[in-house]
Amino acid sequence: MWSTLAYSLGMAMWQTELIAIEQILYFSPLLLLAWFRAWRMPLFFFCVAMLWSVLFLFWNAYQLLIADEDLNHVVKIEAEIQAIRDVYPIRLTLKNSMIAQKKTLNGLLWVYQYRKGEVLKVGQRIRLSVKLHRPRNRQNPNGFDFLSYCFNQHISALGHAVSTVEVLTQPSSLLQSSRERIITRLSLLPDAQRGVLQALLLGDRQHIPLHIQEAFSASGAAHLLAISGLHMGMLSAWVILLSWWLLTRFEKVIVFVPVRGVCLLLALLACMAYATLAAWPLPAQRAVLMLAVFVGAWWFRQHQVGLHTLCVAWVLILWLDPSAIASLSLWLSFVAAAVLLVWAGHRKEGGGHVKDLLWVSALCFLATLPFIVHAFARFPVYSLWVNIMLVPLFSFWVLPLALLAELSVFLGFVELADFLFQYSGYGLVLANHILLWVYGLAAGNLWIAEKSKWLSVIYVVLLCVSMAWWIKGRARRALLLVMTTLSVYLIVLLLPSKVSAQLIVWDVGQGSAATLITKQGHVLQMDVSGRPTQRFNGGTTVASGLRSLGMTHLDVLALSHAQQDHIGGTLRLLDQVNDVGELWLADVALNREHPLMQRIIKQAYAKGARLRWLSQGDQVNLGTTTVQVLWPPKNWVDKNHNQLSLVLSIQTGMHSFLLAGDVEHEVEDRLVASGLSAHSVVLMSHHGSKSSNTEAWVKQLSPMWAIAQTGYKNKYHFPAAKVQQRYEKQGSHVLNTAKGAVLISIHEQALLFHQWHQPMAKKQQLALQWWHRDL
Repeated sequence: MWSTLAYSLGMAMWQTELIAIEQILYFSPLLLLAWFRAWRMPLFFFCVAMLWSVLFLFWNAYQLLIADEDLNHVVKIEAEIQAIRDVYPIRLTLKNSMIAQKKTLNGLLWVYQYRKGEVLKVGQRIRLSVKLHRPRNRQNPNGFDFLSYCFNQHISALGHAVSTVEVLTQPSSLLQSSRERIITRLSLLPDAQRGVLQALLLGDRQHIPLHIQEAFSASGAAHLLAISGLHMGMLSAWVILLSWWLLTRFEKVIVFVPVRGVCLLLALLACMAYATLAAWPLPAQRAVLMLAVFVGAWWFRQHQVGLHTLCVAWVLILWLDPSAIASLSLWLSFVAAAVLLVWAGHRKEGGGHVKDLLWVSALCFLATLPFIVHAFARFPVYSLWVNIMLVPLFSFWVLPLALLAELSVFLGFVELADFLFQYSGYGLVLANHILLWVYGLAAGNLWIAEKSKWLSVIYVVLLCVSMAWWIKGRARRALLLVMTTLSVYLIVLLLPSKVSAQLIVWDVGQGSAATLITKQGHVLQMDVSGRPTQRFNGGTTVASGLRSLGMTHLDVLALSHAQQDHIGGTLRLLDQVNDVGELWLADVALNREHPLMQRIIKQAYAKGARLRWLSQGDQVNLGTTTVQVLWPPKNWVDKNHNQLSLVLSIQTGMHSFLLAGDVEHEVEDRLVASGLSAHSVVLMSHHGSKSSNTEAWVKQLSPMWAIAQTGYKNKYHFPAAKVQQRYEKQGSHVLNTAKGAVLISIHEQALLFHQWHQPMAKKQQLALQWWHRDL
């Protein structure tokens, strides 16, 4: 056990940022102490792990090498398709790529296809023209570290196709043809059933409808979608039972063949085949390795201890992929398995299967709770009861029938496969009804603001103490400590955080999103951009950032006008907050008729929001903050939808902010003529377009700071150079969200500005710089 801990620490030294590079030297005295105290085996494992971790880090960096001369212009490439995400825009993952028939890349490419063309298949060799660029992080508080993700996934560059795809060769892989046959049969099912079965059988979750994915995550049942120990355990049990029954039908087989060993080997082979079809996800690796160690121990007549087997599987997985030390799925899988093994070793006989199911569900919930809270920012209130209902449903209905259907596809019994898939889907219909019903309950989708990691550390320590008491037979004391710890943990998680007054203008690409937090703690959100069909867009960016500031609610959600770059991420934002006070919309006909706006209104009502229609001249007070509506007049009609934008002037203390949406020069001229006052901070009209931000407008506003909400290297070249020069000539400081989110701290006498920067992980950056020194 100590050797495993030392091995894990050695891996974490270079694969995570928990310990800074300069702090690694501080471990030298500990190494000397370990040597003199004869802790040589843990020391050996630590040193081996750290050395291998460093080599793996630099090898990963080598895989990502791509010359600058091949970026930011059109190049012709040949490559093999490794994976396809066939949700618009189609994303091709390409391997063995060759640029201009000269340079071969070691890493992968992500190429997006916006034009419809020939249906492509995994394994095809293709030729196309692309424009590539390096991955980049969006610069936001609590933002997703996309650079580190690409580093660990060996993604060298991203780009988009600028030509049609020419197929050079067809796939010849038996594995891929088998996957395609299964996908073909699953495509006959409704989307909700097809998506979940494709995740269970092939490890591919891209076709699960978004509302079903959210219901699984919110209820703490997302582990059922991962091919993990539960799935492998059930498959092993079925194979062992079936093979045992078949082999014991023959007396000679019983005499001359080690039936138990053969059954174990067959179960291992079945699990390996299942994991291979699913591309070996981490939970499946852990389960198969544990089973392999157990089978090996039986064949070599070696006594094996469950926790030791788990440690061996852990060591092997990290040896194969050291970056897995930072994988949430790996930690969830191993922590749950470790707790269950401890419980199984001290479990009292009797009680029945129902009681065992309750124990297993409760222990897994308690053990994995801090990981779920920190990773998903959710508290799965109904997790215990949902798992009690769904685990048997998946184990004895959905998964068995789905695996039998998969086997039928291989054997060529297509009609039988369709029949089995259909009846497996009926089980999923029931499961989805349960999940969506729970999701709609009070606190069924409870979001948690970010708290100190020490809170979770204390929770884990107290949980370990209660488990130790339970092992020693002090069950009542252990139960009391668990209930107290869980209650206090939840109360502290739900306590509101005190946040200072500030304005945040987010980096959400080519679109708008700004959040004002007043001195009294009111949260006003203006616009949220993004593609409505995507799971991750501007809405998830804003929600994640707000949680890092301690906010899980909105007092006001104001939407300027019905265009995707202003409201496309609103549905995802509403999904990820606990409640909304009011929804503000311009009182124009378009906002009542627009399909996406109608969906937003419906979802806002579900979050408890009150709808307020605003028009020119309205004024709303949020504590000491005053919001004035400058545009549009009531029932204003204009063919140019930009001119229907809601324009808000916000006064808080001595400072004023203008949020102008996408209004263009005609509206600007009207507002200037009406006596528009100067403002401290202005969000540029229409992202800094030259069709807006006239000289008269800029002069009249005379802002100290002007902020352009644009995307990095956007195709419109916003903000326009002339517009930027106008503001600078007026004496304004110009900032651009393409370079990072802008955070403005609001004080009585001053405004303090900070542009957010989220760099790549230092150790990964060091490895890349070491290789790039020669390029």
